[in-house]
Formats: sequence, structure tokens, C-alpha cells
Amino acid sequence: MHQTWTTIQTNLVHAHILFQQAASDLPPHRRTQTGVCGHWTPTQVAAHLAGWDREAARAVQALVAGAPEELVSDIDAFNQASVAARAHLSWDDTCLELRMAHEMLQHAIAALILTQRPAQGYLLWMNGRVADYALHTTQLHAWVVADP
Repeated sequence: MHQTWTTIQTNLVHAHILFQQAASDLPPHRRTQTGVCGHWTPTQVAAHLAGWDREAARAVQALVAGAPEELVSDIDAFNQASVAARAHLSWDDTCLELRMAHEMLQHAIAALILTQRPAQGYLLWMNGRVADYALHTTQLHAWVVADP
């Protein structure tokens, strides 16, 4: 199947909505419990997703500006730094940060679509964003069911 930026944009919206729905169903006392993804709490998972959406938006914006940069290569270090940078946020603020980061990414993709710049490597990387959302949504559902 040939993927386009419009398809990726739609898939990201869908994946983001599904994660937000799963997150909104969490009882307040579960939001800071560890174990949803390794030792991460649901709040940390949302912070992780927000960090990647912001990074993806930044990278796409640089591409649109004609100054592409190297994509993140040390995923573990980025994950750790991203979650740590948002550790001070409450659950509600983390969910808001995720929504804002997602919107920023959507705007960056829309700008890229308008420029019609070739960005095949970025397209594959963005498929990873969709997969990341899907993985963490599935983990969140499984975690809640395993220990209601």
C-alpha cells in the first residue's frame, strides 16, 4: 500500500483519539501507578507521546523550512529526557500537553503537504508515530483489564 502524508495525518488523528479515549477512562488513582509500559505510569506514557509528537513536529517544520535535520537516533535517551521534562505536570496538564503537541504535529504535516517536498524517510518515521500510539493504547487497555 502506498502511504501518503494525508493518510499518515488521518491515521495519526485516529491513533491520538483512541489513546485519549483510553486515557480518559482511567480512574484518577490509576494515573500515577506504575506498570502500564514497563515501569511507566499512564501519565509518563502520555508525556512520552507528547515528547515524540513535539519532536516529530519540529523535524517536519525544519524540513518544510528547507533545513532538514537528523532524526533522533538514541530513542532510549530521548524517551528518558522527554518524560523527565514533563514530570512536573499533573495528569490534566500532561493530557493537555499531548493534545497541543499533537495539534502542532498536525499543523506541521499540513504545511509539508502544501509544500509537496519529498520526505519518504520522514513518512516512514511518522508511521512509527502511529504505531507508538497504537502500542501504548493497547498496553493501557491491557493494563487496566489486568488489574481493575
